[in-house]
Amino acid sequence: MQLSCMAMLLIACLQLSLSTSPALATLLEGRVEHQAGELSAQVQHAMQNTFPRAYQGTWHCVTTVTDSAVSMVTPGTVTQCNVEFKRDTEGLVQANWSQQGWTESQRSVVSFSPTEAQMDRTAYYWADGAGGAWATRSRDSFTLTAANSIVSNSSVDQYVDGQYVGRYRTSSVLTKADGQTTAMVPNH
Repeated sequence: MQLSCMAMLLIACLQLSLSTSPALATLLEGRVEHQAGELSAQVQHAMQNTFPRAYQGTWHCVTTVTDSAVSMVTPGTVTQCNVEFKRDTEGLVQANWSQQGWTESQRSVVSFSPTEAQMDRTAYYWADGAGGAWATRSRDSFTLTAANSIVSNSSVDQYVDGQYVGRYRTSSVLTKADGQTTAMVPNH
């Protein structure tokens, strides 16, 4: 039986590895692998329900409706508000929108990197002359583009008096309002 060169090389390598002293062997399982798994879970948990740390501070937000299937929300409409990104008692960076009449009820946030995050949230609007009780369910994507600038694109489902009335899309620019700049962390 004739063996190929590759097979003979493989056999030689196996014989060499079997004759090596156990003291020179490398541990391939055990504590190191276990720690890596725990670290991965910790990193994944740390990225949930928090914005990137670089977002901390007060930001002025200008939002423009870019597309709308809701008759009450027309494309080109511009709204402004302030947003404060601040660490809570657990060290997670949370956002607080200061937009008159709107109350946020639920939100979930996932950070994908030191500069990118996505938020799903539900908010309610209570005001005289609003034409009913308004509710929105939105998905907002955020990207820190410079030390003092975040861009956000959103898809918003609009409800009035509990009835779905359509979807609109917005584009927002957040500018750092507290005079500080954020240290940019490079994307890898």
